[in-house]
Amino acid sequence: QREAARGAIGAAEQHLHAYARQWDPNGDGALGGLNQRLAAGESITVPADMQPLFRAAEQWRRDSDGAFDARIGTLITLWGFDDAEDFRTRPPAEAERAARVEAIGAAPVYDGIAYGPAPAVRWNFGAIAKGEAVEQASAILVEAGFDHHIVNAGGDLVVRGERGDRKWRVAVRHPRPGMAQSLLAALDVGDEAVFTSGDYERHFEHDGTRYHHIISPATGAPARGLQSVTVVAPEGVAADAASTALFVAGADWRAMADRLGIAVAMVVYDDGSLAMTPAAADRFRLIADVARRDAE
Repeated sequence: QREAARGAIGAAEQHLHAYARQWDPNGDGALGGLNQRLAAGESITVPADMQPLFRAAEQWRRDSDGAFDARIGTLITLWGFDDAEDFRTRPPAEAERAARVEAIGAAPVYDGIAYGPAPAVRWNFGAIAKGEAVEQASAILVEAGFDHHIVNAGGDLVVRGERGDRKWRVAVRHPRPGMAQSLLAALDVGDEAVFTSGDYERHFEHDGTRYHHIISPATGAPARGLQSVTVVAPEGVAADAASTALFVAGADWRAMADRLGIAVAMVVYDDGSLAMTPAAADRFRLIADVARRDAE
C-alpha cells in the first residue's frame, strides 16, 4: 500500500509539472506557442485538450462581467508580474496601461476552436489553471484507489474524502505575514476546494503603495479594496476563478459572490478587518484577533 501510494503521488506530481509547462503563458509549452503566434498577428487553433479550459475561462469572464479575464497577459507583463524573480520597482505609465486595456477590450472573445488575430492578447490562465491542475491531480489519486487525500498547490487545495474518522481541517494564512498570528482561520473541509487570492504573493512597493499581481481588467491596475479572498467551492476551477473575481470586485465582493453563486467566502479588507458570507461564518473558526465587519 505504501509503495502504491508513492507511485500515485509521483504520477500526480509529474502531471502537475507537465501541466505547468503546457499552460505557461511565456514558456516553450503549448500556451506559450499560441501566445507567440498571436503576438505575431496570426490566428491560432486551440488544441482539443486545451479547449475546455479556454471555454471555462470565457464563461467565467461572462459570468463575472469581466472581473475575471484570461486575456490580460500583456497587462501582467507590463506590470512585470509574469517574472517571479524580477518585479518592477515603479508602476508603468498610465497612458501605456490605458492603451492596453482598450486594446484588450476590443479584442475578440473565445467562442470556438479558432481564435484571432488578436495581437493585443496574451492568454494567461494563472487565475483558473491551478484549479484545473489540482482537480486532475486529485483524479489521478482517486483512479489509483486513494479516495481520501489533499492536493495542495501553494496553499490552494482540493480535498477529497476524510482523514480517518473526521473531516480534513485546513488553515488560511494571514495576508500580512508580519502579524503576530501567521494563520487567519481554519475550517473543516469535505469534498471541496479552498482557494485564496491575495495581494501578498507577488508585489512591489513604490512611494508607500503596494502594487500586486491581481490586475483589474477594467483599469489595468492592481485591484483595490481587499488584502485577500478565500473561497470554498465544490471544485477547483470554480474556487480559483471566483476568488480572483471577488478580489477584483473589491468592496463589491458580496454582490459578486451572489452573482457567481458563491456561498462560502471570507475576505480581509485593506484596513485589516474581516468579513464573511453567512455560510462562511458558520464554518470558519478565527485564529487571529481581527476586527469583524460582517453586518455591513
